[in-house]
Amino acid sequence: MSRILGIEFRGSQATLTCVTRRGHVEYALSEPLATHAAHWWLVHPEERFRTFAGLVDRARGEGGLGGGEIAAVGLCADPGLVFLDRDLAVIPPRSLPRPVPEHEADAPAHLRAALAAVIAHDARFREQLGAVLSTVDFLRYRLTGALASHASFAWVAGLAGALAPLVWNMSAAREIGLSPAVLPPLFTAECRVGTISDEMMRRLGIPRGVWVNAGSDPLSARFLVAAEPRAGSKLAWLGDGSGGAAGGDDAALAPPQRWSVVANPTSAAALPTPLPGIWFEPETQALGAGSEDVIDAAADDAIERWIGRHGAAGIAFDAGGASAGAAIQAGLGAGWWKDLRALWRKHRAPLDVAEWRARRGISHPCSPGAHGAS
Repeated sequence: MSRILGIEFRGSQATLTCVTRRGHVEYALSEPLATHAAHWWLVHPEERFRTFAGLVDRARGEGGLGGGEIAAVGLCADPGLVFLDRDLAVIPPRSLPRPVPEHEADAPAHLRAALAAVIAHDARFREQLGAVLSTVDFLRYRLTGALASHASFAWVAGLAGALAPLVWNMSAAREIGLSPAVLPPLFTAECRVGTISDEMMRRLGIPRGVWVNAGSDPLSARFLVAAEPRAGSKLAWLGDGSGGAAGGDDAALAPPQRWSVVANPTSAAALPTPLPGIWFEPETQALGAGSEDVIDAAADDAIERWIGRHGAAGIAFDAGGASAGAAIQAGLGAGWWKDLRALWRKHRAPLDVAEWRARRGISHPCSPGAHGAS
């Protein structure tokens, strides 16, 4: 068992990563999503599972992945809602009591408003409700049969507090008409929740007994492994692309989103991690030249253009490609890394510009070339 699979549903694509014991992405496979990962009300959750299964099939074919190599499966997804009835069958989104306006659920910050709108509308719907899950929770349920939820979902939904992230806030739940009976147990991202079922062993070729972790949202998983999260340290997220046309001027650069590592978040937009006292909280101060922030982005050109205008003190190990975060969180639960400091400081330390370009296979400072393995 020498590999961990990470599955991430973020934005307009789903990505599978195969990660080694050094915490490196051996290869990554992606599939475009017809419906944005956060637009849960427009897609049946079984479609997300079919995408997941297709990526695993591709890993076995294109990547040559053998089932016996897999030590654990890690899950991440943009926050979304899945409703199960009392028989634990999916209540199709199209049959929800009323349509969910896009402005209520387009961003994670509005997830609780969307949940309240659905739950509060119809008493009959509440009576037939058996469980409220996130997209991650549903995928895990399909893989293992275990009903559980993860801490970052409870936080984003406004149903858990920073001081007690593993305890549902029953007062908040009752305010929007949720019965405690429909809220599964909560776990932090790295926790082992269930093992691959016999059905999934036959369908996916993943051996029975392989653990699936609780999971989290994609950005908190990515940030956790971008650099060692010391109190007060900062990370600048440049996004998924360049944010504009080629040319390298400031107008073509997406404004970076700065995040600080804090012990006690004050913002509802903060992101929890599986580590006690480690949260990522959005900053209001702009990032400029000479900053000591570690920078990260999902596309090489975003990094290159920022370097061209402002330089970089440090670049996240996975910058420009798929993140190992989903898999590494599962690896923590599988006991691969008792102490993440070896990964942060040795195997995945932030890179300088020359190191990052060499790793990504970029031969010329101004133009991304052929990329090596992520």
